[in-house]
Amino acid sequence: MSSRAQIILDLITKDKNNDTIRKKGTVENLNYENNIMVTTTPVIEEPERNEESPMPVDADMDAIDRMMNLLSDSDVGDNNIRQGLESEIILNFDTNSEDALNVSNIEENGTKNGEPYQLPESIEDNNNQLNENNTPIPSPECATNHLDYDCSNDFCPCEQFVYTALEKLDTTSGLIEMDQRGRHDNHRKVITEDVIKSVCDHIKSIQPVESHYTRSRSDKRYLDGDLNFHRLFDLYKEWFDEQVYSSIANTERQYRDIVNEHFKLSFHVPKKDQCDKCHIYKNKFTPTLVETQLHESHLRNKNLARTRKLLDKEAAKSSNGKILTATFDFQKVLNAPHGNLSILYYKRKLSVFNFTIFNLVDKEGTCFMWHEGQGKRGANEVSSCLMKFISKHKDLGANEFRFWSDNCVGQNRNRIVYAMYMYAAATCQVSIRHCFLEVGHTQNEGDSVHALIERSAKNKLIYTPQEWYCLVRWAKQDGKPYIVEEMQYTNFSNFKLLLQGNWIKSDNGDKVQWNKIKEVFVKSENPNKLYYKYDMASNDYNVLSVKKNTRRQCSTDSSVSVEPLYQSNLPIPKAKKDDLINMCNSEIIPSGYHNFFTNLPSVNVSDNDPDSDLD
Repeated sequence: MSSRAQIILDLITKDKNNDTIRKKGTVENLNYENNIMVTTTPVIEEPERNEESPMPVDADMDAIDRMMNLLSDSDVGDNNIRQGLESEIILNFDTNSEDALNVSNIEENGTKNGEPYQLPESIEDNNNQLNENNTPIPSPECATNHLDYDCSNDFCPCEQFVYTALEKLDTTSGLIEMDQRGRHDNHRKVITEDVIKSVCDHIKSIQPVESHYTRSRSDKRYLDGDLNFHRLFDLYKEWFDEQVYSSIANTERQYRDIVNEHFKLSFHVPKKDQCDKCHIYKNKFTPTLVETQLHESHLRNKNLARTRKLLDKEAAKSSNGKILTATFDFQKVLNAPHGNLSILYYKRKLSVFNFTIFNLVDKEGTCFMWHEGQGKRGANEVSSCLMKFISKHKDLGANEFRFWSDNCVGQNRNRIVYAMYMYAAATCQVSIRHCFLEVGHTQNEGDSVHALIERSAKNKLIYTPQEWYCLVRWAKQDGKPYIVEEMQYTNFSNFKLLLQGNWIKSDNGDKVQWNKIKEVFVKSENPNKLYYKYDMASNDYNVLSVKKNTRRQCSTDSSVSVEPLYQSNLPIPKAKKDDLINMCNSEIIPSGYHNFFTNLPSVNVSDNDPDSDLD
């Protein structure tokens, strides 16, 4: 039997002498004797039967007949409504279930399963009652609890559900009036224009991360990777000013919905561990044959690069120091000051750079560090750090260098770096080979250096670049500590001046496709030639002769001198310096560091951090 039919049956089963049904609350005016329900329905005797014997179908039909009699004796309205209720009972009454027997027992002798059935006077009166075993009597959750009915799989309505439906019943048509929820004009607008303005102003007040990786490839606004929407909402509640805005976003959900609607916002996390090509291919339901072949080639290149890097590492181990295999990469931009203070998210900060070269054999990390007032982070800065590293280890006995890196064109894979390799091969008499990891799979051993530095800086307040240098030196507790090379503006050279001669066509007349190069190689005995490959699996190199060996032009790059890249410290944007001075004046930055920030030169330009030396 459905729960609705049972509720109706419960409400219309009453003493013939009582004709009132309470409009609200629990059913009243039923006859009780010692809290035992007694009905005046005539008892219809049935033949005795064993508990194990099946119940005759006639008994089920008799139970339905008795229910119909009760319905006809009740005051339920006109005939149309009564007929509808009768149909509901017949259609929903399962003659094969035990409902018929249970209803029959309750109607005839006020028992259920052979035990006296008790109803509390009200739901409230039952809260503290105990049965004969001194255990609490369960409170009825709906009007059908006195039936042997499992309502766990139904909506289990209460009495109020039925009374509300009866109040809305049109006795003429037998229909219930239409639901008016959501159809009125008195809608309270929770998210007002003032709420939207406050959220948008808060997002605009937070400084985005300074990263050329994201700025050049996306129009999204990237915030610090330490932030998330939960943290942003907490900052918003602290930032909100009741004197400026009349309404506030009350929940994190409202805040997030407004941000997602009005901004292309993301939290900056380095994407080195994510491969776009693999992700796109994985999401294709039925990739074409060409797409499958391209993906398989991509995976082969990934595995080949990793295998080659491992072979280079083994060759360096067995070379007795003659071969040095290393990876290099920039760490994400560090900030000074750095910490968990909420105000730091709203202020521009000084950028600190860390270019790391990691020796795969000795597991030695060398960190070339400087701040934005001393240099940028383009190809000239990378070349200067590599040149300093090569010169140092040449003096220690290395004569061949094998470098591995990602494919960043502005920093690693460009003609300025290749020109520096040729210059180093001539001046230091070394051979240099540089291989590029497959795009999307550029994870390397040097990432562990950056991860350890970031863990060491967590929950620490760092105010100046010098404090960053100290933290990096002491970040590694076991093994060799990281070597920190503090770069000054005088340490950077302009290797772009070496881009003279032929850098367009190879010796076989083909135009050089710089963005597709997978490997470059220069030899000490012939530093004017650049050997390169488009496919790492190929055995043959393409050759680019930058300078022709003629009598008039027989000099090598060893006779060419490079000039300093900068003549003085670089000015930082004036808006950034204003924020730094403001933090000094408010004592966010302790007074001992004020002179450093006060003496930084500044210029009234945009504080966007463009790439330098993109070629």
